[in-house]
Amino acid sequence: NGEVIQLDITARILNTAGVLLFNIRDPAQLERLQTRIEANRLHRDGLLGWKVMESVFRELEHENKLILQSAGDGIYGVDKNGNTTFCNPAAERMLGWKAEELVGKNIHQMIHHTHADGTAYPAHECHIYAAFNDGDIHTVEDEVFWHKDGTPILVEYTSTPITEQGQIAGAVVIFRDISERKQAETKLRA
Repeated sequence: NGEVIQLDITARILNTAGVLLFNIRDPAQLERLQTRIEANRLHRDGLLGWKVMESVFRELEHENKLILQSAGDGIYGVDKNGNTTFCNPAAERMLGWKAEELVGKNIHQMIHHTHADGTAYPAHECHIYAAFNDGDIHTVEDEVFWHKDGTPILVEYTSTPITEQGQIAGAVVIFRDISERKQAETKLRA
């Protein structure tokens, strides 16, 4: 067909048998074979690497879940619109809401809508709301959250902004029921 094929001829003498061995190979075919072998190695290593990374992330997720479930303080997250993204079991116990009832809903409207004196608490005045707008950490030591049944819960909390790629994505709120402590302080004063 007029095609010129360059051949790689390798000669080796095998000492033990005194045999001269010739290998005739097409360099282009050899290169294709080496490329395929390298691609298979990279694919195999890539799959193994992916499985290792997947295992690491699964373990981190499991550890984070254990920490959230074990924490005695209530912890919940909000996105930049104030909608709940997660809620730990301690928060569920203190607030009377199940996580699935809060996730995706505006947490301020659910638990932080009213001051202790009964006046409305606008979201734009809320320190939790401020954290995911101004990017500062806000700590409040004497405020009220509202239980699902409508009773007030005296709380202290810290609202910390969550940033993702330099942009504020929401906040995480850690809170503690301080009702018993406040009652004890009142008794001591009396």
